[in-house]
This record gives sequence, C-alpha cells and structure tokens, in this order.
Amino acid sequence: MTAPVGLSVGFSPVPMDRALAHQVPADSGKNKIHTVAQDFETVFLTNMFENMFEGLDDDGPFGSGAGNGPWRSMLTEQYAKSVAQSGGVGVAQAIERQLVSLQESHQ
Repeated sequence: MTAPVGLSVGFSPVPMDRALAHQVPADSGKNKIHTVAQDFETVFLTNMFENMFEGLDDDGPFGSGAGNGPWRSMLTEQYAKSVAQSGGVGVAQAIERQLVSLQESHQ
C-alpha cells in the first residue's frame, strides 16, 4: 500500500509499511486536507482584514503607541480564525475540493 502522492498538505510519497497502515485512521488525509484548507482561508481572511483595518485611527481598544500594531495584528488574526471556523467565505471549501480532486487523480 502506498501513501497518496506528495501534495503540500503533508502526504508522503514514500510507501507505507504494512505494520503502520493499521495505526493511521482512514480519514486522516481528509482531516489534514480540511485543516490545511481552513488554515489557508484564515491567512486569506487575515490579509483581507488587515487591509480593511489599515485606515483606522490608533484610538481603538489598544490605544495608540508602539504596541498597537502587534496587538491589532493578533486581534485581526483571531477575527480571521473565528470567521474561518464558522464556515468562512467559501475559500476553504473550494481549496478542499481541489486538493481532494488532485489526490484522487493521483491514486
């Protein structure tokens, strides 16, 4: 039995040993693809939200000063994670479908 062709989602093109095959859950590849797709959407949304908040005054919840940038960046990332985990805007689903299609075509 061989592992799926190496995609950027962490699959190994190296054949799996039969002793290890029973230790890997059957749906671990799909779970990994889902996680990677959701992570990609989080990065996409983080970039979108950073651009959206770029023009705001520095008198937000963190006040103004040198520490405002990093805190706003972390808050923006958490907003993006929350939106992506709640269903997102459809980017993760499209990426997931494409990765599954690529994986199935290589099997």
